[in-house]
Amino acid sequence: MCEVMEKYLEEAKDEAKKTERIQAIRNMIELEVPKEKILKKYSLEEYQEAEASLTTIL
Repeated sequence: MCEVMEKYLEEAKDEAKKTERIQAIRNMIELEVPKEKILKKYSLEEYQEAEASLTTIL
């Protein structure tokens, strides 16, 4: 049972980190930080996900 709970917690942590990264990218996009600068730290996949989430909100 403990292993199952540890796995669940690890997955939750990973999802939280991903959500934070996407939110950070969204903030940079909204502040008009150039894409090239964002991609120095974040992946293209993360950038595209953040960009897509912006268009669904608007």
